[in-house]
Amino acid sequence: MDRSQSHPQATVSRPLPDQPNATPQQSEPATPLLAVLGRLTWMLFGPLAVVLSAITLVGKDKALLSLADAGYFTALAAMLLGRCVEFSSGHALTATGEPATTSHLRRYLIGAAAIGLGVWLLVKAAGSFGLLG
Repeated sequence: MDRSQSHPQATVSRPLPDQPNATPQQSEPATPLLAVLGRLTWMLFGPLAVVLSAITLVGKDKALLSLADAGYFTALAAMLLGRCVEFSSGHALTATGEPATTSHLRRYLIGAAAIGLGVWLLVKAAGSFGLLG
């Protein structure tokens, strides 16, 4: 019997210590533009527009609904819509950078809408009683 048949040699391919790992590292896929725009809207542009709109409500006419009110609610709706757009893109993140869940989305939508409505009511009430200028 031939020596190579009696003791078959198993060939094991091992990387040398100075070589990098054989498997290339996967890079994270780029975040879609729509998700980035949604994130910027709910985190930056939306809150800024809501605050500026609330400031314009101060000292305006005492009508229940005016053009300034429409601007305020449009800014608030854009902020909420931005969060929904980012979430539907599949790349939604929380403000701390963790992946967002439907619980995060629901909590944000309810909380931001409630706070936005509360701020509007306070500004309107304070304006009606002449407390804000």
